[in-house]
Amino acid sequence: LVAERDLDAAADRVAAIHRIARHASPDGTLISALVGASISNIACAETEMLLADGRLTAKGRQEILDAARDIRARERHDGLSMRKVAKRIED
Repeated sequence: LVAERDLDAAADRVAAIHRIARHASPDGTLISALVGASISNIACAETEMLLADGRLTAKGRQEILDAARDIRARERHDGLSMRKVAKRIED
């Protein structure tokens, strides 16, 4: 979608990945936590790519931020640098 210059649609998909990660790990089991962390890592990498592109619209930024907003509260140990990505989205 980025290649097609539809950055709002790309942001919507990245936001969906953030939401999927949140839903993948609520039961507190190790495997769920690992699956959620893996999906979050993918979402954060895609978010970084969109931010680096520099053409993300305000709407797209807000969509991703809303989906990823609870990253800071959710992760005590942030081995995947998710807090850093959330901070970049907010800035």
